[in-house]
Amino acid sequence: MSDHHTYRKDRIDKEIRAVHVMNRYRWCESIACACMGCVNRSGGVRCTKEEWEQWVEDNPKPENWDEIAFAYMTTGRAPDE
Repeated sequence: MSDHHTYRKDRIDKEIRAVHVMNRYRWCESIACACMGCVNRSGGVRCTKEEWEQWVEDNPKPENWDEIAFAYMTTGRAPDE
């Protein structure tokens, strides 16, 4: 892997991890935003859909995703916060 590719992958990882956890696994292709939160709109991550898909493949949703999602929707916090 070239230095440029490694740098880009590291930058994308940092940007995606800065996005709220509930939005990291959602990609929007809508023209008109009715934002429910997504990585490429609300997060402002500068990557292609293919790069995001690779990130998701490398960073699958946690096994307790439903628990995390429910906690955020009901309390606004992760279960361990």
